[in-house]
Amino acid sequence: SWSYSTADGAFDFLAYGEILTLTYTATVDDGHGGLVTKPITVTVTGSNDTAEITSAPQAATLTERADTHDAATPDTASGAITFVDADLTDAHAVKLTGVNASGAMTGLANGAVQLNWLSLGPLADSTDGGQGSQSWSFSAPDSYFDYLADGEAVTLTYTIEVDDHHGGVTSQDIVVT
Repeated sequence: SWSYSTADGAFDFLAYGEILTLTYTATVDDGHGGLVTKPITVTVTGSNDTAEITSAPQAATLTERADTHDAATPDTASGAITFVDADLTDAHAVKLTGVNASGAMTGLANGAVQLNWLSLGPLADSTDGGQGSQSWSFSAPDSYFDYLADGEAVTLTYTIEVDDHHGGVTSQDIVVT
């Protein structure tokens, strides 16, 4: 008889549906010149491991320009979301899925305009075990925040999703105040 045992983590590199075939050779020697070999084949099928966000919380605090009105000068912030995926061959897509506003909102532009203030840069994917990253930048004309009185704040929370195309989706928020 024979048995096979190894830690599950040893196969995390296999993506969903990928197959690894391991062939071992068993040899029986009768000690009198009789030798017989037989292969023992173990087949391991990969399952999906969802990407893991490795970056710190994404947050930016901006201050409206004092003593200005209708200024087109942008208020800006930027950062990057980083992630890893144990499945070495997974390719990822990163997208902005929405924005939620809170705080002083009377006078704030609508959600479609708010979505346009955040953009995603080029994706550096995490294939072959490397770290992936998705840069982002926030840019809104200062005039959009003229409605805020001294001490008031509005917080915009953008949700970004990392999708491995095999059912693994994880997200991180970008919070701009």
